[in-house]
Amino acid sequence: MSEAGYLRLFLARSGFALVHESLAMEGKHLYEIILAKPVQEAETDPFRLSFGPRLLEVNPPLLPLLLRERIRKLRIVCRNLHKANNKDVSGKIKEVEWQLGCLEEVLACAA
Repeated sequence: MSEAGYLRLFLARSGFALVHESLAMEGKHLYEIILAKPVQEAETDPFRLSFGPRLLEVNPPLLPLLLRERIRKLRIVCRNLHKANNKDVSGKIKEVEWQLGCLEEVLACAA
C-alpha cells in the first residue's frame, strides 16, 4: 500500500470523508491530491479506500499511469517474496497477489 493509501485509511477511520481526489504530474513525479472534510466517509471497502475511491469514480487521465506504477512495484515485492526461503511469507504473498489482481482489473477498466 502506498503512503497515500495509509493516509486515506487513517482519514476514513478518524471521521473524515475523502471529498475529492486528483492526480498531478510534475516532471517525472506523479502526485496524489486528497481533499478531506470532517464527516463520515461512505466508502467501506478497504481496497477502494486505500487506492482512492474518488479516483476510481472519476477515472482521471493519469490514473492508468498510477496503476501501472503501483503494479510494477507490487510485482517487484511479489518476486522478492517468492525468493524468500521463509514459510512465514505465504500470507503476505497471497495478499500481494490479491492486490495485484485488483489493480490489474482496475487498469483494464481504466485504460
